Order: sequence, then structure tokens, then C-alpha cells
Amino acid sequence: MCKNLDLQNFKTCVIVGGGSTAVEHSDAITEFVNKQQGLLIHSSLKNAEAYAKARIPQILCLPGREAEKLKRLPAQDLHNQFKGYVLSSSPRMTSVVPRELADKTFEVEPITQIRDNSQIALMQQDSPLGIGLSIAKALNIESVYLSGFDGYPGGNEVEQELAMEVQDILEYFTTSHINIRVRSLTPTRYSLQQHSVYALLRN
Repeated sequence: MCKNLDLQNFKTCVIVGGGSTAVEHSDAITEFVNKQQGLLIHSSLKNAEAYAKARIPQILCLPGREAEKLKRLPAQDLHNQFKGYVLSSSPRMTSVVPRELADKTFEVEPITQIRDNSQIALMQQDSPLGIGLSIAKALNIESVYLSGFDGYPGGNEVEQELAMEVQDILEYFTTSHINIRVRSLTPTRYSLQQHSVYALLRN
């Protein structure tokens, strides 16, 4: 995956979610990625603007219909910020990627779990976190940090279902890939080991 984009030598990545903490702590996250010589993976476009001027390697996941949003953004801005774009392996989505970005767009296979003798795609085709973790696995990254996966305090039924899906994904991935450490750099309500990005920067 992405060999021609020189994404093969990273040991650390930060996956950015859609929560507010990814914006609130964006400067510290950028500094941490730079210090670790790591890779920043945007699980969607939602908080990407907060990192638009960051001079660190960044790639963008395109879950669901995210690729369609790229058509509304200046191609040069996208080219300057992102080294590549990643879809889940779903042929129906590849046609919506802008033509000028096609040579920087790749696919990853979703990771599945066997439960009750049936195959359930916990990391579904359009799961932002699932695509991000699939990238980390494909690139043989050893340390995965999350930011912006804040969880939902209370929340409506849809939000609670999304929260359960994220927790299921985290539990499956961490138990199935014990050689890859997954931690959060910013406050989260998910059951996940947490570290302060500021404390890590002081080390």
C-alpha cells in the first residue's frame, strides 16, 4: 500500500477523529507527530482544516461520501496538505474521487471479526476509525495514538450506536493486534489507555 508515496517507514501515527479535542490540541498534536517523525491520519475531513498549515506527513481517509466533498475544495490546497487519500475497498466509491487526485488514492481492506459463527465487519466499509486502523496495520505501524475520539456524553440513539461501534472496533483491534499499541493523546470517554500529549512532549 502507498509504496510510491513513501509511507513505509513510519513507526508512529496519530489518527484524528471528529471530536473537538483534535482541534483544541492541534498545535500539540502537530508538535508530537513532528517529534516522533510520525504520520497524521485524518479519519475524515471534519477536523482537517485545523492541520492545514502543519508541516508533517498527512493522509486522509475517505469514508462514506467524504470523497464527494473533495470536489468543493481547491485542488492545490489538497495537494499541499495530503500525501495520499485512502478508501475502504469498495469499488462503488472510487468513481467519486476527483480525477486529479486519483494517482494518490489507495484502498485498504476492512478488518473483520468472527462472532457467533458469522463474519461481522466491525471496521465497516464506511467506518472512519476502521479505515484509519487498517492503514496503521497495512503500514506496520507500532504505536497508534488517537485524538478527537471523544465519545458522546449522553447523546441520542444514533450517537450511542456510533459510540458502541467505535468501542467494539477498539476492543477488537487491540485484542487482535497486540503488537500494535493504541492509546489516546486527548481526553476520551472510550475504554482506552490515555496519555497526555503535553506530558509526552515534556519527556
